[in-house]
Amino acid sequence: MELDKKQIGLRIRSIRESFGWKLEDFGELVFEASKGTVSNWENGVNIPSKKRLERIAILGKTDVNWILHGTLDEYVRRLFSYMKPLKFSDEFYEKLVGKLRENKIKYEDIEAIFQSALEINPDLRDNTHFHYLLNNLGTSIEKVSYYDIEEDKHFRQVYLPMLSRLFKQEEEIDNPYDKNNDQILRRIIDLLDRLNYDSKANLNELMTELSWILTKNIFITDITYLPTKYASSGGFNKTDENTMFGTRSIEEAKGDYVLLREKILKRMDKIFLSNANDFYNNKKRY
Repeated sequence: MELDKKQIGLRIRSIRESFGWKLEDFGELVFEASKGTVSNWENGVNIPSKKRLERIAILGKTDVNWILHGTLDEYVRRLFSYMKPLKFSDEFYEKLVGKLRENKIKYEDIEAIFQSALEINPDLRDNTHFHYLLNNLGTSIEKVSYYDIEEDKHFRQVYLPMLSRLFKQEEEIDNPYDKNNDQILRRIIDLLDRLNYDSKANLNELMTELSWILTKNIFITDITYLPTKYASSGGFNKTDENTMFGTRSIEEAKGDYVLLREKILKRMDKIFLSNANDFYNNKKRY
């Protein structure tokens, strides 16, 4: 990305003026730069050397990236502004900047920035403007789309077959918003990504209990077959004649439903209180 000399100059001037330095006084602090040299920086004629930028950053109690590019939000907005005529929402930028800060991704790590953007908006993968921007920045969709998990044995043996089955069920549906499997998966993954870590154990139990009610398992056998320790295919902790051929009366199923409903409500209370404690007592607000 071409540097905006005018904006760099304004940021250097803001540092100098915020500390009340005159041009000549500021120049002396930056390895004896002349008054005219400082004036040229501030007017966007040229940019200080790397050594002098580092000194200015120290004097301004900031960093070189801010001097060169502004805030992280300003930087990514300018970066994606090259994808004309596409425009991105403020929500997209807020999510992207939040993810970059959370993962401590630096300005110069272009591939990680675009990888994060793809995680927020997967549709960019097929966007020609996105490909064009990547190529102009010296990278490619293949580089920013690669994830280490693709080589993970557990992922390939367990998750890929399950995902493949779910996506195949909806391959004839054109409208992406009508693809419920896709929408539900994305919501669950997004939830896990944002969820307070202390609540994840409760969510794990909650999902187990909900699955018993949301599927036909509750009509097949009693909740002693709930897989409370490990996730299992089919939702049972073991398979025998009861799970393969069992049928319960509606009264038996209702009894378990009432019991599970109470457990779910109590677990929701725990998650709410845990999140409230984390939100109101955590000094870092994002």
